[in-house]
Order: sequence, then C-alpha cells, then structure tokens
Amino acid sequence: MTILLSLLSFARPLLGALWSALQRPAVLIAVAFAVLIGALWLEDHARVAASAKAKAAEAALSAEKAAEALAARQAAVTTASAATDAAAQSTIAANGAALIKEVKAYVPISTDTLCVVPLSTVSLLDAGVRGLQLPDAPAVADDAPSTFRLSDLAANALTNDAAKRANDAQLTDLQAWIRAQREISSQQERRP
Repeated sequence: MTILLSLLSFARPLLGALWSALQRPAVLIAVAFAVLIGALWLEDHARVAASAKAKAAEAALSAEKAAEALAARQAAVTTASAATDAAAQSTIAANGAALIKEVKAYVPISTDTLCVVPLSTVSLLDAGVRGLQLPDAPAVADDAPSTFRLSDLAANALTNDAAKRANDAQLTDLQAWIRAQREISSQQERRP
C-alpha cells in the first residue's frame, strides 16, 4: 500500500503538468495529431503484415499444387511404363512358349536319337548359364554320352532366349521410364 501511495505522490505532479499542458489548444492538437499518426502507422503495419502472410500462404499453396501435379505426372509415367512392360513380358512369354511347342516339329525323334550330346557339352553349357569357370581340360569321362537330347538343348536355348528378351524389354522400359521421369523433373525445374 505504501508503494502505491508513493507512486501516486510521484505521479500527481506529472499528471498535473500533463493536464495543464492539455488545457492549451496547440498542445491538444499536437497530441491528437500524434495519436492519429500512430494509429495510421499501426494500421499500415498490420496491413503490410497481413499482405505478407497472404503472399506466403499463396506461395505455399502454389508449391503444394506444383508438387501434387509433379507427383501425378510421375505416377502417370510409372503406370504407363508398367503397362508397357507387362504387355511386352506377356508377348515375350507367349512367343517363347509357342516356339518351345514347335521343338518337336523342328527336331524330329530320328534326329534326337542320332545326335548324342556328350557330357562335356552339357558341362560347357551349364558353366555358361551359371557364369562359372571350366577346368583347364575336360575330363576323359566327359566324352561319355549324356541323357540330354537335341530337342532338350533346343528347348533350353529357346527358354534362355525368351528370358534374355524379357530382360532386354525390362531394361528398355526402365530406360524409357528414367528418361520420362528426368524430363518431368527438368520441366519442373524450368518453371518459375
């Protein structure tokens, strides 16, 4: 309470001086003008802050829409690429199966019995499929006949060829997908 009284006793002469100054019209006009200028400044400051906030929100919304559009274009490219690859894989599998069915017509039974595939040839082909090294020299037992027939080798070669063409198609489709995604990204980077 004593603090409040001491503050009031200190403020009383100041308030009295202020009151007497406000009794003069020039001082009153100056104070009113200062209050008006201060109010106008605060209003302008609030307007500028609101405008900056609106511009930032608009920029964020624009960036979000651009990101969504980019994601949609990338998804469309991915979907189209997947459909192309699926169609290519289906065609390759159907063509490979059709060729394998024709082995019996193109490699008759009489040829199968005449053509003996030695074990050394089977070892060579197996090493090639697995990516293995062959021994320096074939063993003597490798000259023995194997249980594989010429038709088996033809069917195996056609199966391997179909697998190779399937891999080629996958890689071609992947390269096309990468180029399309890269083009979309470069278009996005060129936009302001």
